Amino acid sequence: MTYMEYSSLFVVVFGIGTVFIGLVCIIILTYLISFFCRKFAPEEAVEVQKAAAPAGTANADEDQKQMLALIAAVAMHENVSLSDIKDIRIRKKSE
Repeated sequence: MTYMEYSSLFVVVFGIGTVFIGLVCIIILTYLISFFCRKFAPEEAVEVQKAAAPAGTANADEDQKQMLALIAAVAMHENVSLSDIKDIRIRKKSE
């Protein structure tokens, strides 16, 4: 049995090519699945989702939840009780 020796450049190019082809296949499959989901999805469900909440209220609620989580995390890190926080201003902490 003969043993073929491959050059390092060949191995690198072959590996990068394999990864590139794999990623292209994943992109194509994702596009096809998205296309078929959009084509065969019931339109009633899409309309219900659009009319479910007025514009801006969901984002405001989500922003408020994120702000409260941020304040709680900073208070916990600084060993401050949440009841002691009176004024909330977001600014860069000086070193």
